[in-house]
Amino acid sequence: DGLETDILVGKRLKIVTVLVLSGITLEKMLQKAPPSLKPDYVIQSLLDLPSLKIGHGYKKLVSSTDTL
Repeated sequence: DGLETDILVGKRLKIVTVLVLSGITLEKMLQKAPPSLKPDYVIQSLLDLPSLKIGHGYKKLVSSTDTL
């Protein structure tokens, strides 16, 4: 996933965003990103996606506001 493409579009559309770190974005890039480009959630791989509980709320795996 890209912060300046995928995440930015999601934020502009006011939808929950999930960054998959198996894409082009590295944790180091995420740490330096402005708040407008930080995703709501960060997962290591698409295999982690089923662990997010979608419905009445989202299960927090790793939030972009944590120590990343």
